[in-house]
Amino acid sequence: MFAAATPEGEASRAGGEAAEASKLSWATKIGGSMRPTLLAITFLVMIPIISLLTGCCTFRASRQLQGGPIQGGEVKLGVVELDDQGRFWNKSEVTQVTDLVRKAALSGGATIVVFVHGWHHSARSDDENLTSFRAALQKLKTEMDAPIYRAARARLVNHEDAEVIGVYVAWRGRSLPSFLDYLTFWGRKAAAQRVGQGDVVELLSTLNNIWSEANERGKYPGLVTIGHSFGGQVVLSAVSTILRNRVVAAQPDGSGALQVLAGFGDLVVLVNPAVESASFGAISEQTRGATFARQQTPVLLVISSETDGANGSWFPFGRRIGVLNQIHRDDEYQKNIRALGWYKPQVTHCLAAEGGRQCEGVPERQLHYRGPRLSLSKTPRSQEQYAGVWTEADLERPEDIELGADIGMVATKFYRVTDGIDPNQPFVLARATSDIIDGHNDMFNPRFIDFLMRYAVGAELKRFSLLARSQSGGNRR
Repeated sequence: MFAAATPEGEASRAGGEAAEASKLSWATKIGGSMRPTLLAITFLVMIPIISLLTGCCTFRASRQLQGGPIQGGEVKLGVVELDDQGRFWNKSEVTQVTDLVRKAALSGGATIVVFVHGWHHSARSDDENLTSFRAALQKLKTEMDAPIYRAARARLVNHEDAEVIGVYVAWRGRSLPSFLDYLTFWGRKAAAQRVGQGDVVELLSTLNNIWSEANERGKYPGLVTIGHSFGGQVVLSAVSTILRNRVVAAQPDGSGALQVLAGFGDLVVLVNPAVESASFGAISEQTRGATFARQQTPVLLVISSETDGANGSWFPFGRRIGVLNQIHRDDEYQKNIRALGWYKPQVTHCLAAEGGRQCEGVPERQLHYRGPRLSLSKTPRSQEQYAGVWTEADLERPEDIELGADIGMVATKFYRVTDGIDPNQPFVLARATSDIIDGHNDMFNPRFIDFLMRYAVGAELKRFSLLARSQSGGNRR
């Protein structure tokens, strides 16, 4: 069975074993000497990759606000900058901004607009969001000087003039130059969470307190807070607990409708918010099918573009990685990976252009038109007219302002996705066609800005007309 061993075979086997031993010895020596080098190279390569993916840097970022916090002109703009941990860079500058707001609010009829930018933006003076916000404020000033609004102020606060004050809340939304900043999703999302739980809560609470005090004195200022992209996460993080507590505390009245819910200021607006649908899950479940009083005013308006590739594709990709170690049940996984406005069971409305595209899968409804009805082809982006949507009759019967109903306003159509949505629904999640907002960063599209001004001014008119009535003993003027 076995071959006999020969001297030649033994010698050959011995030589082979010696050669193998030599190879093993060489490999062991080389591997042993190279292993620390390979580890060092791997470590050096991984550091920048990890830094890029998380948006972290080993140095302390410097502030980017140049000059003072107040920018003058026909409309005044205050800039408040927060660091990467959510702390004010300069508390005295914040005081200057809040003092500016307080003075305007107590003068009567002022409109205060707060804007929190998102990913890729900052407090730099040449930042596109900052310049676009300033232009939008100027447009709002023109709108507020229309005869209908001047007459309303003369009636309610005894003078026609009004200031428009902007507050631009800046944080480190851009942490790397050029295209490299697109690799910082997880780091900037975490930073937005920190900012939303940091000093911005103090800032927004202070502004809301100023607004409340001035309204109690019969000065009727307006307060609208807007967040875009990760800025939407900042705003929602700061106010969601307040809103949820008010929903939980609301009780049905004798007719079965929920008691009037107070919001944060006049309106909170989130545009293409880069925040999970799960963050709004509890409020949606409690309010989507509820009935509301005719005196209810809007609380939250979420607008998500159907062509927002960042939230539609990149956000769920990033979130899938972020929730790998989490356990979900029911529809929790979908709510956690999809951006707010992209989980269809939560959507309540469609926002489209007259004569333009319709929202995907949403049939058009019979609309109640306010103001002139103009088609998309007759209203160039830069020349749309929007004054005159609200009338003197609305001051007499503010309950007729139903901002959750199916309404047409000049060149836009805003309608419910189902009959089950109450016409006074205060929590609106709308899908917008590309005619209104085309992609993630098109929030300053003139068509959308025009719609937002009509909607927000309608919310203010309804709220302070009802308030004026109650403060005068319930008699209609």
